[in-house]
Amino acid sequence: MERMIGMSINIVNIVDYICSTINFFESRNKVFAWALMQSLLFLPCRPTPMISKEKLSELQHSRKHGIGRLLLLARRDFAKRLAWRMREQGDPRLSASRSAILPYIDLEGTRSTEVARRMGISKQAVAKAVKELEEDGLLARAPDAADGRAFLITFTEEGVEFLLRIHANILAIEGEYQQIAGAAGMQVLRKVLNDIAYGQEEEPTRDETKDR
Repeated sequence: MERMIGMSINIVNIVDYICSTINFFESRNKVFAWALMQSLLFLPCRPTPMISKEKLSELQHSRKHGIGRLLLLARRDFAKRLAWRMREQGDPRLSASRSAILPYIDLEGTRSTEVARRMGISKQAVAKAVKELEEDGLLARAPDAADGRAFLITFTEEGVEFLLRIHANILAIEGEYQQIAGAAGMQVLRKVLNDIAYGQEEEPTRDETKDR
């Protein structure tokens, strides 16, 4: 009750101040302001929701240990290890932006529209990435006879050699992870990731698995 009285006094003071300082505020407007003030006093007050410390703690834990974040962080760690190894071997071309497209291109070549579908990006973004890798000598484009709107993306001979070096380093990185997780842990990890990645698709062939 005391809080409501204090709020009423503050509102009255504000309205009186406005009415006394604005010259063109005529008497009928002041009456209107008073009526509006009185109607506002009887509006129900909605309490501000408070989030408990327990809920914030649960949220922090779920964000830190959620499977989505763990997969993203693991992917970032893998990419950093691979890029570092390639740089140490004198090949700085494996940046995150340039290499993201490589796993989605089959050795026999893939349509640009299919690469865009697999990656979930636009055809324009695929064309830009392919152009950069063309300039590096790793990819080539050819007209797609079956689809005039698309082009076929293929690896050059240098691109295939590049893939071979990548996968030699991937084997070394898997060895590093095995030291962390153990042989049994790596076997379980590979099985789970395979089920997630290919569970809704046909089982990949040996060549398709190597491409990734």
